[in-house]
Amino acid sequence: MEIVKSIYDLAVREECLAPQVQQELLRIAQEAISNALRHAKPTVIDVSFRSRAPNLVLEVRDNGYKKNNPEMKSPLHILHLEDDVMDAELVQETLLADGIECEITRVETEAGFLAALEQGGFDLVFADFSLPSFDGFSALKVVQRKCPDLPVIFVSGTMVEELPVEALKLGGTDYVLKARLLRIVPSVKRAVREAEERAELAMAQEALRRSEAYLGEAQKLSRTGSFGWEISSGKIYWSEETFRIFECDPATEPTLELIEPADSSERQGPDPASNRQRFT
Repeated sequence: MEIVKSIYDLAVREECLAPQVQQELLRIAQEAISNALRHAKPTVIDVSFRSRAPNLVLEVRDNGYKKNNPEMKSPLHILHLEDDVMDAELVQETLLADGIECEITRVETEAGFLAALEQGGFDLVFADFSLPSFDGFSALKVVQRKCPDLPVIFVSGTMVEELPVEALKLGGTDYVLKARLLRIVPSVKRAVREAEERAELAMAQEALRRSEAYLGEAQKLSRTGSFGWEISSGKIYWSEETFRIFECDPATEPTLELIEPADSSERQGPDPASNRQRFT
């Protein structure tokens, strides 16, 4: 890391940065280079600092291999609420460095955000917490109203201790600081995985609902009932047709005695034997 330290020393001397900012900048540079060495195996790494008032921009580029991420669909379509073009580009480059292909639509205003959501097709949303005319919490509420299954990750430079907790309480997926941008990779992977799991669960529940509806209709047409028995609790469940076969009120709690009373001679109505022949 000596070359990085030398470049860093030159940059901070020219910029006259506060000691705390200097240390944080060096830490970020070292972390970025370590990540490149670990994942991309480069032979050349180019590190540069440049001033873009009021910011000092760090860039780390390498000639390492670009890995594919088999866990992720490709490409991801991301709606990014961000007013700084360079911050948005840095987010995309961070994801690409880890093999996450993505197409990012950047918007700065509420009108642009709403218009993009209306077009649809996004896998997740990034939102800066504080923008001049629109804030991240408002964006989250819009997403929850219009696209409730769409994950929202806050990507912000605002370092207020209560904000991440509040963001998660309100339904955000995660809160990533721009100063710790490498955290966005596992955050995106988790958000996409959880969204896919929710979609699969919803499809399974819908398939079950349709199956139960078809079964109920088939039982009604064939006059065939069904029941279930929960062994742990002893609870018995009857289908609607079973209640009709045994001429019982659906509000009645099903029991074995309803099917086979202790004294069958006391049973009124149709012959229980004929009922049982139609019961499976």
